Amino acid sequence: MDVCEARVRILGSPFFFLFLNFITIFQIITLRPFKFNFQLHTFFLEKRPQDFTSP
Repeated sequence: MDVCEARVRILGSPFFFLFLNFITIFQIITLRPFKFNFQLHTFFLEKRPQDFTSP
């Protein structure tokens, strides 16, 4: 498998698509007012430990 084929597989994978979506969503969030941004960050910080501790 050469580099071009690997690139096509990475670009075609759903994980790369989700990663691009996360980047665009994060950019949209950072353009929002700071209050909303801060609430969203605290929401994610509160949710992460639950995701780690869940079986």
